[in-house]
Parts: sequence; structure tokens; C-alpha cells
Amino acid sequence: MKKVTGGLSRSLVFGYNKEKYTEAEIVEGIIKNNDNMIRYIYKNFFPGIRSMVCYFHNLSLDAEDVFQEGLTRAVINVREQKFSGTSSFYTYLTSIC
Repeated sequence: MKKVTGGLSRSLVFGYNKEKYTEAEIVEGIIKNNDNMIRYIYKNFFPGIRSMVCYFHNLSLDAEDVFQEGLTRAVINVREQKFSGTSSFYTYLTSIC
């Protein structure tokens, strides 16, 4: 693995650019309002949330709306230091959604 210097680290895995951030980097990116981190969260966490929402097919929910509202609440909670870090950020976001 190779680290890119400056700001947040990015791992290059098996020849393709697959960003992978630590939990601390995710939290730091949210606190600093880093656009790249929000894009990373959308790219990597939305598919799982979409699958979860689609599983509840009896409810008329829009996966994007659920994700955006959940992410907004999670970001607010992180910035207000309500996210304790006892779980992964993805698990925390999933529980909110």
C-alpha cells in the first residue's frame, strides 16, 4: 500500500485507486467539512443504505432521501461530539438511517 502525503491518506490497492479512510480520518473530514470526505461517504456507504431501504419494500421510502437525511443527522452529531466512536461510522450511519 502506498500513502499519499498531505491531508487525508489514500490507499492504492492492486493498481487501481480505491480510497480507504480510517474512522479517525472520516470523523476529521466531517468536522473539517471536507467535500472529498462527503463524496467518499456517498460513494462507499450509499449502496449499503440503498440495499437496506429497498429491503423494506412495503414502505414507500426513497433511498436517496433516507441516506441524505441520515447523513445530515450523522454529520451534525459528529460535529456536536455525540458520535462516541464505539462503532464504525458506517454502522452509526446505518443505525440512523
